[in-house]
Amino acid sequence: VAASDQYSLGCTLYELLTGRTPFAGPPAQQAFLHKTQPPPPPRAVRPDVPRDLDAICRKALAKVTVDRYPSVAALADDLRRFLAGEP
Repeated sequence: VAASDQYSLGCTLYELLTGRTPFAGPPAQQAFLHKTQPPPPPRAVRPDVPRDLDAICRKALAKVTVDRYPSVAALADDLRRFLAGEP
């Protein structure tokens, strides 16, 4: 459940950063793309997205769950560090 929650948060973050959802098209096509394709990196859509925030978002959206954060708390920690200007 935590992995799907993290992916959902990654989708929300992606939309906040880029102004669009990770995938476009009819619902069935979007569902297929979510399962099979990585979304374009946020910086490819909006070059002004900070690199660290792009990396956080892409990690939350990783297709393979073991490539995501180990927990939603770890994702939150990275977002806090970003907001604090820490690496």
